[in-house]
Amino acid sequence: MHLPTPGTTQAEVSVPTPGKSSKSDLEAVSRHINFRGNNVFSYINGQTVAQSAAGQIFNYQYNTGQDPRTGYNPAASAVNAFYGSNSVHDFAYRYGFTERAFNFQANNFGRGGTGNDPVLITVQSTDGWNNAYFSTPPE
Repeated sequence: MHLPTPGTTQAEVSVPTPGKSSKSDLEAVSRHINFRGNNVFSYINGQTVAQSAAGQIFNYQYNTGQDPRTGYNPAASAVNAFYGSNSVHDFAYRYGFTERAFNFQANNFGRGGTGNDPVLITVQSTDGWNNAYFSTPPE
């Protein structure tokens, strides 16, 4: 994942290929090639975000001159929600919010808890302007 360059609004997120080893639990990405990781599933009003380029690249530019619901803005919002939520998850994990503490993960890799409870984030929900939802299924 690459953060935006200062002064720009573009970020590139490359999610590792499923089954590859990494320090983060992002390797458990769905084979459906969308914005669905082990910790967070990010959607646009319930619809998944498709890759912008082959190789699981999610590179969408947010345009502040457009309505948030148009162009690539919804996809950029979903990318941002995914990245931010995974960052918070990884930070909290370092301080004890692990599988045994019932953290939010689809797969707990046998380290405690029951899993199947990743964070579900919907951006640009149609039941309100600039509305988003954050929820988690029960452990």
